[in-house]
Amino acid sequence: MSKHDPILLFASRLLPYQTAVDASALYAWCRRLDEITDDPSANVHSIQQQLIDWEDRFNKLCTGQPVDEMDDALYQCLQRNSNSLNERPFQDMIVGMKSDAVPTIRTISSMEELEEYAYQVAGTVGTSACHCSWKGHSTD
Repeated sequence: MSKHDPILLFASRLLPYQTAVDASALYAWCRRLDEITDDPSANVHSIQQQLIDWEDRFNKLCTGQPVDEMDDALYQCLQRNSNSLNERPFQDMIVGMKSDAVPTIRTISSMEELEEYAYQVAGTVGTSACHCSWKGHSTD
């Protein structure tokens, strides 16, 4: 967070401990996904395959089979917040990222399409963060 979003890092210090842990897990997972689509040296086909792999990875995570520590952190976050946070925003984010990974310049033809795209590639992060429950979290 210190490199990509120092303001979020500062703000996370104001949150209850477990909420900050969950926010960090969400941020790290979303950041890694975003880096796949923002890699200027990658070709479209490579990005498309990485997104398919990432979707498979997320599906494993959701069934309790995280691939690494960062995936496990998101899995734990989803478990702690299962009453309010589900897989949908993450799935929507992947769909949005896939819509960017096309050989030609993508065009948006309506306000409705723009709103859907904005939700998929940015709003999903905020939606996920908002659903991290503060109930029952320690304030230490």
